[in-house]
Amino acid sequence: QPGAQADVYVARDDNNQLYAVKLYRDLITPSAAPARALAQLSSCRLLVPLCEGEWQRRVFEVTRLFPLGNLADFIKKNGPLDKEQGLQLVCQVTEGLEQLHRLGVQHRDLKPSNILVGSEQPLEVVLADFGSAAVTDSTVLTQPHGTLFYSAPETLTGMYSRASDYWSLGIILVEALSGNSMAATLRNDALLPYRIVQGKVPIPPSIPKGWQPLLRGLLQRDHYRRWQATEVHSWLDRSGRSVGAAVEKKARPLLIASLALALAFTIGAGLCIHAGVPAQIDMLAIAFTTTTALTWILSGIFLLIGVTHTLSGAPHGPISALLGVLLAVGAYFLPRLWG
Repeated sequence: QPGAQADVYVARDDNNQLYAVKLYRDLITPSAAPARALAQLSSCRLLVPLCEGEWQRRVFEVTRLFPLGNLADFIKKNGPLDKEQGLQLVCQVTEGLEQLHRLGVQHRDLKPSNILVGSEQPLEVVLADFGSAAVTDSTVLTQPHGTLFYSAPETLTGMYSRASDYWSLGIILVEALSGNSMAATLRNDALLPYRIVQGKVPIPPSIPKGWQPLLRGLLQRDHYRRWQATEVHSWLDRSGRSVGAAVEKKARPLLIASLALALAFTIGAGLCIHAGVPAQIDMLAIAFTTTTALTWILSGIFLLIGVTHTLSGAPHGPISALLGVLLAVGAYFLPRLWG
């Protein structure tokens, strides 16, 4: 199978064990520093070469064989990943990046074709192809590397950091959950480099809303604010299990509003009609008291939504909480204005 820098062959040893042999083209040599760093690892999330050498002045690497191929082929054959597979992909790729970054290695060319699939259910993946990787603990300025469609905005100017790998994870996740290749989506887009620099990555509407806080965090244009391992693990612990809830159970705004109005009217009428006193219906008083009760109810709803969204990283959380506070202030002063 031909690649950008090397050809990959399937080899069999004397015990009929199959291996993948990556034979680099003439004058192409993988980075020595990352190779030395990876040699220290024994990881199930990184494809570490079993042996290396030179054949006819071409460098080769021997690794485990993955019959299911890479993630790009897997998605093309099976369609979008389901919820559990998506969570497994995020968790395992993050684990692999953590191990790389702990060694001071930045991948710099993370994409679906460089993620190999070990099993389908449960999904097991490993990171591969460290030909563009570099050993550095900091943000560096260098020549652009990697594949344009998966490159973070800052890398187009030659700036790389650990956060750049997490942007690539965000793009990969968009593809994995939608089933559509980013290259196919944007191939004819003449403004693609501009869109990437601006961090304006289109998120398909088919992706459940529960994933969007994670995607927005990974696809932050500012690499200082972009989510990395700590934020991803926090999101997985906090929201991972309920990530599909936004699609599985949709709120019915009209029903909620009707129930709130009915409850407020009941409270308003109850406060205006006193026990032991002949019923005297004062519609104006009932309407006013109902409005006050409804304002309190809406205040509680918006405060609850605001706090929940803020804790889960969903959008508009602080705005909802602020609106709830304003409604509470209004509900507090309404009876005083009436009096």
